[in-house]
Amino acid sequence: MSTAEKQNSIIRKVLKTNDTELLEYVNIILNQHKEQVIYKLSSQEKNLLNESMELYSSGKIIAGNEVIANNKKWLEK
Repeated sequence: MSTAEKQNSIIRKVLKTNDTELLEYVNIILNQHKEQVIYKLSSQEKNLLNESMELYSSGKIIAGNEVIANNKKWLEK
């Protein structure tokens, strides 16, 4: 089924229904889809992610609770 055929099928079904709850649900879905924006990473962000993945892969990571403990000690100074 082509995109146009799918669109026409959906339109026909929407026009036939009197179910306001269904129509509201379809409206919400379509509005959410329209509002979605795909975030594009900058070169710097891509580089930072790659560097982080390399550090993680090589085992050069610090556990989150250790980072929090170190930060608390630093703040107490």
